[in-house]
Amino acid sequence: MLRVKVIDACRKIDSNGMYQHYMANEYVPTEKIVAYQEQRKNDLLKFHLANNPGYVDFLRRNGINDFENIRWEQLPIITKADLKGKEMIVKSNAHHLHHTGGSTGKPLVYALSRDCVSSLWAAIWRAFNVLDVKPCEALVMVAGTSLFNKESISRKVYNWLNQFHVVSAFDLNDEMLKKTYEMMVRKNIRVVYGYTSSVLCLLKYFDVNNIRFKLKGIFTTSEMMIPAVRELARKCCECDVIDIYGANDGGILAFECKEHCGYHVSWERSFVEIINNRIILTDLFNTSFPFIRYQVEDMTSADSLIVEPCKCGRTMFRLPDVSGRIFDMIKDIDGNMVNSFFFIKSTSDDKSFTQIQVIEKNGVLNVNFISNQHNEEYYSKKYYEIFKRRINRDIKIVVNAPIYTKKNGKSPIYVNLDEHI
Repeated sequence: MLRVKVIDACRKIDSNGMYQHYMANEYVPTEKIVAYQEQRKNDLLKFHLANNPGYVDFLRRNGINDFENIRWEQLPIITKADLKGKEMIVKSNAHHLHHTGGSTGKPLVYALSRDCVSSLWAAIWRAFNVLDVKPCEALVMVAGTSLFNKESISRKVYNWLNQFHVVSAFDLNDEMLKKTYEMMVRKNIRVVYGYTSSVLCLLKYFDVNNIRFKLKGIFTTSEMMIPAVRELARKCCECDVIDIYGANDGGILAFECKEHCGYHVSWERSFVEIINNRIILTDLFNTSFPFIRYQVEDMTSADSLIVEPCKCGRTMFRLPDVSGRIFDMIKDIDGNMVNSFFFIKSTSDDKSFTQIQVIEKNGVLNVNFISNQHNEEYYSKKYYEIFKRRINRDIKIVVNAPIYTKKNGKSPIYVNLDEHI
């Protein structure tokens, strides 16, 4: 843990202590989790009422003036729009300033208190531990700007200490993938972490070139899980894939275990509510910025968390799934709203394609299957009527059209190009 201690000393945090704390909390009684979160919620609210005039003003604007008898359920949901440009930072507790990476509009600038910063990698390491991957174990990180920043000197030192070998999601051509594989062999790297679609590119390269390279594990994040990733990981790398859901604004880090039956929430930092299928977060550690009942813009198909212990034995509450962004809703001609997760659900058992993406252009939904097994006629016969029964829109099935990638390197399930014309 020497590397971790050096990082902690440089950043003036305690991720090592937080990690040890987290690892001791995976199997605690449910009653302890509930009691802890109730106490933290109350303490957090009292703190911001006493020290954060900007948050108090927000509550007053929403009709709340009786702060002595306020109930949690009365607190208004707070959004990025409510927080942008507002002075809500408690500067005395701000350890680090951060911002959301939204590609449109002004980003949200927010503060993290010391415990939030300490928690970030501690929670990820807890997820890594599912496959026996230890803190600062060498790994390949295949990602864009949301997982790593520009290669400044300090960032290079940070990557060296963490043993991150970064591969840009923007440059995943065959030459770069070949170099990545050769580097993994040369340095004996047995862990991969990155965007789901970027990891898929690496695994497809392995498959096409008949490469078999055993790994301890693969960890995906930032995008909806693509079933083919698990299939190719087993085939080419003899390993499991653990999907991780995180939102630093809101303070959540949730991860799958080997059972793959939901995402275990790091309950020490994050209190999660599900309201109309929208994920609402409270960062229990953040005394520098009021992420209190914060609408993080992600959705789940579920109505509530799973509170029963998992088959793996962990008692951590679970998100059943993360079904996309609020903005990933598709509207049909009858005015019905359908989440793009519908396309993943409808095709999840089909192993004949590796990726699916829905592009809305000129009012048509182009459903693109990436496949080397079947043509457009096959997928049209199999899925056209299924899609049409749920979505009353003009739908076109295509095969092996280019995958659309955002400026941040992510490949979303649904893209509305009509909004950008």
